[in-house]
Amino acid sequence: MKMRIETVKSFVDRLQSQGRYSFEKKEVESNLNISADAVKKALSK
Repeated sequence: MKMRIETVKSFVDRLQSQGRYSFEKKEVESNLNISADAVKKALSK
C-alpha cells in the first residue's frame, strides 16, 4: 500500500478548505514531521 505524503502546499490548502487562513510554523512542522528549516524554505517559494 502506497502512503500519501502531504506537502506544505497541500497542508495549507487543506487548512483553507476548512476555513483556516492562518497557522503557526510549529503546526506545519508537527503535522508534516519536517524541520523548521524545511518549512521556512517551502513557505518562501
